[in-house]
Amino acid sequence: MNKLLEGKQTHVEYAPVGRAKHMGIKIVDNETQEVIQELPPTKIVEMIDKLCELAGIMVDQRV
Repeated sequence: MNKLLEGKQTHVEYAPVGRAKHMGIKIVDNETQEVIQELPPTKIVEMIDKLCELAGIMVDQRV
């Protein structure tokens, strides 16, 4: 992906996100190091993690 962006003002960074450690992608400005876009968005990952945590609590309480 970075090969495609060569010569542009941005680059791509990859990192595991959330408790499930799925691959996340950030598009970053080369000069300011500002994150332009995040896939999946952090808020969505946090919401999924919280829902999974709550589902786990419900299962633990039933047992």
